[in-house]
Amino acid sequence: MVNEVNVLSKIPGATGYMIINDGELIRSGGDLEGNLYKADIIMKLLSTCSGHHLTAINEKWNCLTIEFENALYGITVSSSMKNTVVIKKNR
Repeated sequence: MVNEVNVLSKIPGATGYMIINDGELIRSGGDLEGNLYKADIIMKLLSTCSGHHLTAINEKWNCLTIEFENALYGITVSSSMKNTVVIKKNR
């Protein structure tokens, strides 16, 4: 896990990260450190989206990008939807 955290903290332009496992925030840093509220919102969003196929050939998605005026969130989930990595970048 330490190697993954080292990689996440070195992503150019990243201001925060979260690692969520089975719905529980297990690691976080930067702007997202300890932010259980945002972790809960992200898990609810992923739960809502998880049953939807967003392409014409019904491919399952594994990455979601959410853009706001001042920030961008990149969310990647494992194929089992148990592990989630969130990266925040300022725009």
